Amino acid sequence: MNIYSSPEFLEAFNKAYFPDIKLHLEDFLLQDKIWRLPTLPSGEPITKWQFIDFFEPVSPAQVKSWDVKKVNHITRVCDGIVTVQEWFEQNLFIPYTASPLIKWSDFNTWDSFWHHLKQKDTKLCRDSERRKRKLENDIGSVNFRWQDTRPEAFDFCIKFKSLQFRESHQLFQNIKNLLFFQELAKSGLLVVSSLSVNDQLIAVDFGAIWNHRFYSWISAYDQKYSIYAPGRLLMHMTMASSYQQGHKEFDFLLGGETYKWNYATHSRLITELGGVGSYIKSSVKKQPLYIYGVKQLKQVKRELRNIPERMKLSIKSSK
Repeated sequence: MNIYSSPEFLEAFNKAYFPDIKLHLEDFLLQDKIWRLPTLPSGEPITKWQFIDFFEPVSPAQVKSWDVKKVNHITRVCDGIVTVQEWFEQNLFIPYTASPLIKWSDFNTWDSFWHHLKQKDTKLCRDSERRKRKLENDIGSVNFRWQDTRPEAFDFCIKFKSLQFRESHQLFQNIKNLLFFQELAKSGLLVVSSLSVNDQLIAVDFGAIWNHRFYSWISAYDQKYSIYAPGRLLMHMTMASSYQQGHKEFDFLLGGETYKWNYATHSRLITELGGVGSYIKSSVKKQPLYIYGVKQLKQVKRELRNIPERMKLSIKSSK
């Protein structure tokens, strides 16, 4: 079970999107698992919403009763966790959507994680260190706040995220979305982390903590400072603070964006449960053509890896 099935999340969600009625959490049965879902007074569960990434099943120890109502369909659920290596080697992006995460238990110290990161991508780490030094040399002292309670920090994230989405989603044009994050902040569930230089805000992230798990939600930065990669610098500082506070994991949430794989150790497997789409996916995975296609894809990947070496041999033979 995750934050989307928590009373704290429900309270903010209720106030923002359903102010005239009282929602409650209720357990439902689907495919031999119990799911705790926000529920309308009518008894109808809410299984999809903009800021609900995915649901996770209630652990057997937390199940109050198996004698509950059934639900036919949930748009996105977690169907397990795999290592990053397993995700790519097994081509799991075909049936699933990724939700990358860092399991902090894999690292005895923060330095061991940073060392692991350098082994994966030395250029990324060196570049981040170089940009931080450049920011300090060009402008001034850098200051990180894990929980920035200043109103201007909250407003900064809303403003610059809205600018980023001006031509597409208009994320905060919906006043209810803005109210939702305001309610999360009031409840103390929202973590507003900031990066400033000479007391000037340059990047702010919205996250949340629930059950020793940090959820990385919304990131925004001032484009004027993009040469210093302020968003990445803030993320690294937020990761370090998450580790030092003893969180179990750093959750990047839904989506397999490239930058997440630079850090992730694992990924949740996100899929539809119930409904036509879920049935088609499970059926297709059993078909000979699907199995053959996956084998062919693996062969193509092997061939692509061999191209540079073949080119070298070809050049040598032509001399």
